[in-house]
Amino acid sequence: MSRLFRRLLCLCLVLPLLSCALPKARADGTAPPGVRVYVDGLLRLRGYDRAGTLFLSAEDVCALFAIPFEAERTADGYTLRLRGWELSAPAGKEVFTADGRYLYCPEGFGEWDGRVCFPADLIERLFGLRIRFDGQRADVDTSRFQLLR
Repeated sequence: MSRLFRRLLCLCLVLPLLSCALPKARADGTAPPGVRVYVDGLLRLRGYDRAGTLFLSAEDVCALFAIPFEAERTADGYTLRLRGWELSAPAGKEVFTADGRYLYCPEGFGEWDGRVCFPADLIERLFGLRIRFDGQRADVDTSRFQLLR
């Protein structure tokens, strides 16, 4: 291979990783520490560590699986609609609803760097994923992926 081709290939491989770089705190300093999230062994997402709980963006997870969705921030919370069901997350409440089911979520949700994020255990239940978080990095196993039904 030519030297130029190898450099272009390396650039193509590195750019997606740079886009997953750890997020920086907002100007007001409220964003929790960023976490690298590996999906089936590949660095694909970023999350946030708030007091030992991993938070992930449901919108990013939908994009990862190419699931069409509509997201709406409302005066009293956040709504995510996808494939025939809706997640309703009222601000300051511990109970969300999804597809007519009540989901207990004492951590609520957070919004950092323009992303609405939910605790990993809620993302696991909604998308049928297995997420392991050791405080430094997160690993997502998609072998059981299935939308809430």
